Amino acid sequence: MASGDELVRLTATQAVALLRQREITPLELIDAAEERIAAIDSEVNALPITFFDAARRIARRLPASAPRGDSHPGWLAGLPIVAKDYNDVAGQLTTYGSPIFANARKPGDGLSS
Repeated sequence: MASGDELVRLTATQAVALLRQREITPLELIDAAEERIAAIDSEVNALPITFFDAARRIARRLPASAPRGDSHPGWLAGLPIVAKDYNDVAGQLTTYGSPIFANARKPGDGLSS
């Protein structure tokens, strides 16, 4: 298993390749991202809202029993991403970076048509 520092330095392409080969897990990537965010976000305040518990619940539902390299559930499945709080995410806080919207929750997300 790679260290958290090594995992956060991977490109998305590298991380997805390792996920597909079952050399790393989505939970390892989430843990590494959370550790890195905790280490630096107090200085930059880039991610005031995080959903690590939700990410872990989703990651645990990804199939783990497929043979290496086969039957992966999607191109980016298991890759943690950041959606800033000015993007609508269904059921989650969407503050648009303003205290005026401190309690705003959207029923749908920015990808819905």
